[in-house]
Amino acid sequence: MTRGDIAISIFERLLDVAQTAGEVSTVLITSPYGTSYRGFEKRLNDLRSRGAKGTFQSVQRQRFHAYISKLKREGFIREGALKKLSLTEAGHGYLKNLLRKKRATLPTHYAVQKSSAWIIVSFDVPEKERRKRAWLREALKNLGFRMIHKSVWIGKVKIPERFLHNLRRQNIWGAVEIFEITKGGTLKHII
Repeated sequence: MTRGDIAISIFERLLDVAQTAGEVSTVLITSPYGTSYRGFEKRLNDLRSRGAKGTFQSVQRQRFHAYISKLKREGFIREGALKKLSLTEAGHGYLKNLLRKKRATLPTHYAVQKSSAWIIVSFDVPEKERRKRAWLREALKNLGFRMIHKSVWIGKVKIPERFLHNLRRQNIWGAVEIFEITKGGTLKHII
């Protein structure tokens, strides 16, 4: 599940459970990249349990206001009467661009075929391409691989051709190594 998917599910939950928009926005905007749905829930519960005077909430509120100020400076939102925020023309364009990029993202779900041999996938995707690295981890997890280390995954799964094609499409093919293991060796404790 990508961060955008998590955001969508949080907003859907907002409508269902009628949580305050301020709490959800604060948690959504201030959570680090890659936070899981459970992580969002935990942060939301922490926010509520500490109350208005808690350290967590005051720090998060400061971050939220700083982010709002940044969006105003960049011309994406404006403040109207009664401090009501609205999107500017540039903000609508920026949102449209974000949604277009989200639709253009590569899938992380592939048809899973079991293999009789163990497959190890190791990668070294540079920090500046962290989104590609996050996509790769999510795809490996959805294929049924288990993480040995953040950049080393193992599973008894055949690598789909479409997955390999998407590695090439993202230009990270050279940063990924795929091994087939026929004997367990020192990995027996993991296998």
